[in-house]
Amino acid sequence: MADLQDLLADPSRVRTLTSREVAAASSDLAQRQLELTALQLALQDRLRVVSASGAASGPPAQRDRLLTAEELADRLRTTVRYVYRNASKWPFTRRLGRKKLLFSEAGLTRYLEQTRP
Repeated sequence: MADLQDLLADPSRVRTLTSREVAAASSDLAQRQLELTALQLALQDRLRVVSASGAASGPPAQRDRLLTAEELADRLRTTVRYVYRNASKWPFTRRLGRKKLLFSEAGLTRYLEQTRP
């Protein structure tokens, strides 16, 4: 079975793949795309922090992480359903695909500091 690395090394192998191998490679590619998008968003947040403060304070992994809807619901002491209904209103929502939402922990902290007295 060909994996994504094999296909990248020799793209002409695509013609010999079975439908199952195409589906597996496509799934692998989609997962890697989500990972790269999450990394890109984390880097963009880091650049915003650097430009706002003049210098970064530690590596991005220590300053920010992406929360799932369940983790955010726990933080806000609400339901997951409420999180999904209101996700489009929050500036810390990160859409990683049609059905994949994550939430910036650093963005959540900034948002709560601005909205709570």
